[in-house]
Amino acid sequence: MFQNVVGQLATASKLAALTDESGNEIRIWQSAATFVGRGVETVGYVITASQASRCKIEYPEDGQPPFKGECTVMRKELRGFTAATLLEPLLPYANTEMGCGVVDGVWYDMDIVHNGKRFVISASNPDSCTDDGSNSVSALIEAVYRLK
Repeated sequence: MFQNVVGQLATASKLAALTDESGNEIRIWQSAATFVGRGVETVGYVITASQASRCKIEYPEDGQPPFKGECTVMRKELRGFTAATLLEPLLPYANTEMGCGVVDGVWYDMDIVHNGKRFVISASNPDSCTDDGSNSVSALIEAVYRLK
């Protein structure tokens, strides 16, 4: 199911679908329970070799696709951002969902191309979990937040 989510969010944001042939790219879709209106707010972060962008998703009142999204460049130069060291620990969790039973809060749907391989990871409240996969997700998210 989470593969469909990253596709819908990319389409809404006018981003091409990622494939194994795409260049290295990280897309992190952060959704949070708001309990207002539709009850969910989603922001995306798109990291390529040359820039970082932030995408804001708007949901229709009924919460059903099509969503609308708009991306703006946050940062044009990414000197010192070493995605490879952050992605290697995530490879064992490719195409999986992870969580530790914490409900509500924040969840992440990540669409990643790394060294010619595309994979998707869904993580619920990784900062509240103590397993290796959640710790690796949290490390990647913290690094992306520092790009702002």
